[in-house]
Amino acid sequence: MNNEKKLCGLYMRVSTEDQTREGFSLPEQRERLELYEEEFKEAVDEYNSRQTRDDRKITDYFKKIRYIRREIGSQMNS
Repeated sequence: MNNEKKLCGLYMRVSTEDQTREGFSLPEQRERLELYEEEFKEAVDEYNSRQTRDDRKITDYFKKIRYIRREIGSQMNS
């Protein structure tokens, strides 16, 4: 595995007070993001290290999951 140090930026925001009350406060978002990194960083890094094409690498895990869910959903509705 490549030991090159990589950086990742995460974005958190709360638009309304309703979001804060419903579990989307900044501390809760930070906790979720830290759990995400803890759970998936090693697997994503390992997957990416085996890819020879940059367009096959996962740069945003959440975006990839949303895409997969949409694809599976559209295939099931076809």
